[in-house]
Amino acid sequence: MRLRQSISATAAFFSARSARIDKVVCSWRECYVFQLYLPDQGKKWLVCSLENSAFTALICDSPFPSGDGPVGNHWRSLRIVLKGGVIAGAVSASGERGLELWLKRCRARRLILHAGQMTALGSDGATLWSLRPGRRPASLRFIEQEAGCGKMMEAGQLAGLLFESVRARRLKEIRREKKKAERALAKVLVDRARFEQADIMQQRAELLKSQLYLLHKGDEEAVLQDYFSVQGGEVRLPLDPTLSPQDNMQRLFKKALKYRRGQDIALQREAALRETISKLEDDLEEARVLDFSHRALLFVSSVRIQKKGDRGEAGQLPYRTFPGNGWTIYAGKNDRGNETVTFKLAGGNDIWVHARNYPGSHVVVKPHKKGTLLPEEVYLKAAKLALFYSPVGKAGGREEVVLIEVKHVRKIHGGRAAQVTYGKGRTLMVTLEAGFRPGSLFQESQDT
Repeated sequence: MRLRQSISATAAFFSARSARIDKVVCSWRECYVFQLYLPDQGKKWLVCSLENSAFTALICDSPFPSGDGPVGNHWRSLRIVLKGGVIAGAVSASGERGLELWLKRCRARRLILHAGQMTALGSDGATLWSLRPGRRPASLRFIEQEAGCGKMMEAGQLAGLLFESVRARRLKEIRREKKKAERALAKVLVDRARFEQADIMQQRAELLKSQLYLLHKGDEEAVLQDYFSVQGGEVRLPLDPTLSPQDNMQRLFKKALKYRRGQDIALQREAALRETISKLEDDLEEARVLDFSHRALLFVSSVRIQKKGDRGEAGQLPYRTFPGNGWTIYAGKNDRGNETVTFKLAGGNDIWVHARNYPGSHVVVKPHKKGTLLPEEVYLKAAKLALFYSPVGKAGGREEVVLIEVKHVRKIHGGRAAQVTYGKGRTLMVTLEAGFRPGSLFQESQDT
């Protein structure tokens, strides 16, 4: 909401009270937003447009949407210069075409804002920071180009443009992920149909085993009595003439086992992909019907499409660590953390722990020395952590937890982040008491 419309009124606003600068953001082309804190009024936002034709400074009492501001060293230096600063006063400059802020408690003492120019000066008048031409981000413009009137847009109009822009980008991202998941599901259905022949392979291997004495090395085909058919009759099986009858039989048994395992994996992948597609359809519908409002704007503006290589906030790791005597347990905080723990931090022989049949944190037990055998109580601690960081664990109860070597854990092709399938392993039945906390398992835990 616009509270002040003239430069002199904005200057008078700061002359009557002090305001602390909490944050500086370059939101769009030639627009800079200062997040302020006033002891008597709380948070306010000073929005300055440095457009050459119309310099404007507005004070808003609601969060102003921020765009993809620059993060280069040039802008970091501005934040350093203004960090902790307090606006002690202000005055209009250049005949209502500029604003000069008087600062204290920071390196800069004066901040001069003009059309196309921003300069921070020190106590001795030296220039600490200045706006360089060509360093402004190219994003949404403040001038309402369609109307062609050359007037500044209201904050609500600009927020509406941002809302639609972010929503369009979000819809495009969801559609791309949904199409990718549907292609993967089609491939899984083809594989599942092929793996359904596991029972047939097993029957053929059993027939070959029961009549092995009739065969000789070099036979290209075996004509066998079909004991599995109600009508009886004969069945013809192709053989590899370079292999002995025993080797042909073993080959069929191995193929049947492979198909059976592949069938289990295909069923898991199909369920996970169908769940993914259903969730993406819900997200797509939600993004379509979302109305523009203050709450909706905050929701959509907070959506950040994660790109490859994104490390998140500085100093924050997406997983927790629980160090012990000769071992460390890692537990993912989110999808990115789960992928990091399972596929980057863990070795092939480390133990992967997860709540059975529930989504939740990926937990990995990693010994400090490769090949070290750890006590069973260490794995029990990891199992309790995996159950605690799952939807059913925090209320307490008794559930199954799987323990598998990391080398038997595989990503689901086309699935969402951190969706995996796993092979052979063992299962523990774990009980969590109500009110359980991870700190009770460890003398010292660290949440990074």
